[in-house]
Amino acid sequence: MIKLICVGKLKDENLEKLTLEYIKRIKKYHRLEIFEVPRYNDLVKEKQAILKLLDKKALVIVLSPQGKEYDSKTFSHFLEKSFNHYGKIIFIIGGAEGLDNELLEQQKISFSQMTFPHQLFRLIFLEQLYRAFTIMNHEKYHK
Repeated sequence: MIKLICVGKLKDENLEKLTLEYIKRIKKYHRLEIFEVPRYNDLVKEKQAILKLLDKKALVIVLSPQGKEYDSKTFSHFLEKSFNHYGKIIFIIGGAEGLDNELLEQQKISFSQMTFPHQLFRLIFLEQLYRAFTIMNHEKYHK
């Protein structure tokens, strides 16, 4: 199972449609739940809301520019090994203000050193998650 925790809601109708399309594609391969935590002006309040959604048995990964970078194939292999070991992976996407330092102590993955709007990054992450599943299943996907 994959749990994606995001700070804030999608506000752009076009991003929401594309996000729903990738969620549908991913669910062909794996169970996916998305939780939206309200944006607060206080990172500690956001952290508390996120901590309530964590599972101690799951691998928790923060998506952060300070994390380790993978190419798509290596990310796919990382996911496969993580599922075999943990069974459940929780990914966290912070809001515009980032995340509390306690959450940043978790394992981190970076998709780029660039900064992306968090709503757009949700779509980027889901596309890469879908790509990872197609790689795991030896299916063709555009390059």
